[in-house]
Amino acid sequence: MERPTASLQGFWDRPLQELLQLLHATPAGLTTEEALQRLRLYGPNSLVRESRLAALFSFFRLFTNPLVIILVIASGVSLVLGERVGGLIIIAIVLLSVLLNFLMEFQARHAVEDIQKQIAITAAVMRDGREQELPTAQLVARISTHWRIFAGREDAD
Repeated sequence: MERPTASLQGFWDRPLQELLQLLHATPAGLTTEEALQRLRLYGPNSLVRESRLAALFSFFRLFTNPLVIILVIASGVSLVLGERVGGLIIIAIVLLSVLLNFLMEFQARHAVEDIQKQIAITAAVMRDGREQELPTAQLVARISTHWRIFAGREDAD
């Protein structure tokens, strides 16, 4: 199975038969074999998990904020000019701010992951000529999951 070369841009204005031809599909849906072949070609329909190093990169990314850079430079200047207390206070405030920001972002990411684990999203698809409920990870890319929308319509106009 080759990837479709034409764009699906403006798919809502196209006639049903044109869409079916573009997607290499039929009104009866895909066969299980075709769906597996497309799943191998496009991969699963799921979010890519972040690596564990993503948290470390996220922490260091917080130091690229222009305000943080200005404050770090200001603390360096203070330390060079002999204002140790002022320089150390600025560094402490920057570190505390970055750490709190990182912890809030880290907790938010874990909350999203926990919610995703609790929710099992399914979709109605046509496979082998009959409607089935499948987990969204098993959906095939670029294929409409709800052919009932087009039922009885030969043209989108």
